[in-house]
Amino acid sequence: MYTITLGPKANIFHDASTGITVAKGEKVELRDSQYKSAKIRQALATGHLRIVTNEEKVEVISTEDITKLDKKIKSNYKKGVTINKLAENISIDQAKELAKKNKVEVDKNDTVVSILEAILDEDES
Repeated sequence: MYTITLGPKANIFHDASTGITVAKGEKVELRDSQYKSAKIRQALATGHLRIVTNEEKVEVISTEDITKLDKKIKSNYKKGVTINKLAENISIDQAKELAKKNKVEVDKNDTVVSILEAILDEDES
């Protein structure tokens, strides 16, 4: 048995011939026959898919995604979008990653709004 997940730049993988679909953050186990499929072998060779160990944590939020989100939030805030409006489309995990990127400390009671307030207030200083 082989366990695969998406590569860092991939969002989804689907192979109709084997019926395998892998979404971001998922681990999928393959039988030998599925692993030997031409499309899966090619995806593994190009980095679209990668083999993982069972103990390895699959990263759902890439650093590239967080960098893009950080720029987008700061840009929209400067254009006048409110923090509450910005927070509507951000998960708590994304907010924590944004805080880490901006060197803002997060408490266990923080919400997306409070994290964004801290990031954006610090950015204005």
